[in-house]
Amino acid sequence: MSLMLSSAKFKYIFFSILVLLVSASITKTTLNLLKSNRRLDDLRAEVSELKKKKENLEKELLYKKTDEFVEKAARNELNLVKPGEKVYVVVGGSDNKKKRTEVLSSSSKRGENESVIYQWYRLFF
Repeated sequence: MSLMLSSAKFKYIFFSILVLLVSASITKTTLNLLKSNRRLDDLRAEVSELKKKKENLEKELLYKKTDEFVEKAARNELNLVKPGEKVYVVVGGSDNKKKRTEVLSSSSKRGENESVIYQWYRLFF
């Protein structure tokens, strides 16, 4: 009888350990699955942000290929003017001294043969 009792205890302990191992394995797999789902959600959000950034860059590229952008850049960055157009430049400080206004014209005889660097020099000095 004691042999049967110890055999029953052994089976009980064995199955208890087996249930604990299976439970631990299922818990570990579930946690890994949840972590993978979170990572997947993060990657999907990152892909979405990158797609939006790509769309914005494509729109900007299309705009920069237009004549409107080229004209605006030429005016603002290169200080170019259209023929017959006049540009007014206010020279002087913001204090009470008398300000001087100079008219630069793309058709003026004085500025046609001068280099851009000399025109800038003349503007400031």
